[in-house]
Amino acid sequence: MGLFAKKYIYVSVCFQESKVPYYYRTDDRHIRVNDVVIVPAGSEQKAARVVAKEVFKEKNVPYPIAQTKVVLRRAIWAERRAFRKNCKCASIGSEIGAVRVENGITPRFESRKPRRTGKLYKEEHLWGKVIYRCSRCGAKYWDTHDICPKCKSENKKVKNDPVWVDEMSMYDGE
Repeated sequence: MGLFAKKYIYVSVCFQESKVPYYYRTDDRHIRVNDVVIVPAGSEQKAARVVAKEVFKEKNVPYPIAQTKVVLRRAIWAERRAFRKNCKCASIGSEIGAVRVENGITPRFESRKPRRTGKLYKEEHLWGKVIYRCSRCGAKYWDTHDICPKCKSENKKVKNDPVWVDEMSMYDGE
């Protein structure tokens, strides 16, 4: 074993005729949840839907590496179409779409992009009102929002912006 532990990508797949997920290993980082892949099943190759994708270090894999079968390839258009037409595993449960990474970080993949982050600026005005402004899009709200309704950025931090100081200096005549 080298300086860094090798990481393995395991995918849980469901076949057309069952709702039970099975683990397979893959080297293809581009396989996503809900993709249709071709996997070895017994003596034949079958199409299956990916219902979860997990990354493990070599010492934490769920099944021994030598005994885990490998995903052969992603399905071509005709295979995907035939699979989706007869699929019973489309409503597997709430774990569809869940990507679990070993360190506990769950990336957002509705749009397959990482979640944008920003800050909320808390603007305190001279007349006593407090307005919250998103740092990414500039939208203003009367209440705090964890996720900005306009740009969908995740706003975890609130930074104070004392606007009342600027307003007071205007009244002083500077």
